Amino acid sequence: MIDRVDLRFVAFALVVSLCAPGCRGIPLVSSNATSQDGSQSETDSQEIARRRWALLSREGREAMVSGRSQEAEAIFIDALALLEDSEESDPRVQTALRNLVRVASIYQRLERADDAARVMSYVDDYATLDGRDDLRARIFTAYYDSLNNQELEHAYRPTNAYLNERRNFEPTVDALIRRTARRYHVDRYLVKAIVAAESNFDALAVSKKGAQGLMQLMPVTAQEMGVTTPFKPSENIRGGVRYLRGLLDRYPDLDRAIAAYNAGPVAVDRYKGVPPYPETQQYVKRVLRYYEEYRAEDDR
Repeated sequence: MIDRVDLRFVAFALVVSLCAPGCRGIPLVSSNATSQDGSQSETDSQEIARRRWALLSREGREAMVSGRSQEAEAIFIDALALLEDSEESDPRVQTALRNLVRVASIYQRLERADDAARVMSYVDDYATLDGRDDLRARIFTAYYDSLNNQELEHAYRPTNAYLNERRNFEPTVDALIRRTARRYHVDRYLVKAIVAAESNFDALAVSKKGAQGLMQLMPVTAQEMGVTTPFKPSENIRGGVRYLRGLLDRYPDLDRAIAAYNAGPVAVDRYKGVPPYPETQQYVKRVLRYYEEYRAEDDR
């Protein structure tokens, strides 16, 4: 027969054995709990983005069916912006691009050939992002041609609001910055900061020295970057980001790359750093300030 002392000892030993992991500093909760919380947070963010994309897609289709094609175009482009970090094989990317092709087809049927060409140019550019094979772009072109040979699914009668839309509409500047920055592997916040410092987002801005457009391209630079219409936002941003990409490759120091965008690489090479020009020094500080502000806004 076990006496009471022995029973107390057995009970004590049992308790110690059960709590031993915790007593040795080993958490009783799984060690990957923190990482699981992080994964859960990431999953929640992805779910919010997925729902947002679904909502935009639905709104875009409704606008398209209602004859508000310009509005549909803007919505589908915003939907694509949500997928900027998605794989090229993501079916949502293909859906958004196909919806834009449908918008282009409607423009064509309404004898708005310039608008149709602009949208198809956007689709082609996105489909061949990062220099991918143009097979994907040809697929969308074939889809566009097939739509033009079919009967319209809806009447698509233009409303008064539709008829009053601006003919020179382009995707929002922010969407253009995101797409072009991704294409050339440049931080989009840096591009946005330079646009803010250069033109304050005025697509028709012209400096005293003759620099033009959103990213204030000099005529010689614009020509070197293949820009033929410097006041067209998509072309200007493409040329400016392409030029910036070259400066970033040339100067590993961000300050010098920004200074070279303002004062030119010759001046940066001559002084082996940011030139002692008050304008350039203030420009570098302003761009870096905008850069940090835009990054902070997205983190909120």
